[in-house]
Amino acid sequence: MEIERKYLLATCPADLPAGVPIRQAYLTTSPGEVRIRELGSEYRITVKGDGTLTRDEAEAPIPKWVFDILWPQCTARVVKTRHSVPHGELTVEIDLFAGALTGLLLAEVEFPTIALAQAFHPPTWLGDLREVTDDARYKNKKLAVDGLPTDKAAFPSSERTAG
Repeated sequence: MEIERKYLLATCPADLPAGVPIRQAYLTTSPGEVRIRELGSEYRITVKGDGTLTRDEAEAPIPKWVFDILWPQCTARVVKTRHSVPHGELTVEIDLFAGALTGLLLAEVEFPTIALAQAFHPPTWLGDLREVTDDARYKNKKLAVDGLPTDKAAFPSSERTAG
């Protein structure tokens, strides 16, 4: 099971560590999702259920040749660079999107328990943010299919939600 909170960032935090390029494509997006992902030099297939804070997830490695065969078959795609920043015992993953989603900045944090997720307060170094955990428009599969949400440009810089 995946337990995750997601945040829309107004600006990119300073001094991010080097990132890893990610290409992912969706074989299906409803119900749930099946995706393939190239993460640096790793290749994976992931099956996720529907949900917001929690959802079922299973992932397995695949050979590069399988990814290379499936990639052209998928039209719903996301390209981004992921920067992983340690935050105590957790990791904040900041995704800088490219292509049609250029300018979109999302931060995700995965948790070992629901209680820790509910008690979490985003670090102030993330800057102005809005929690979008429950906003399906910011799921990668929806971004791949529908593009940027129309209210993205009107991000309220004074809005900040804390756990």
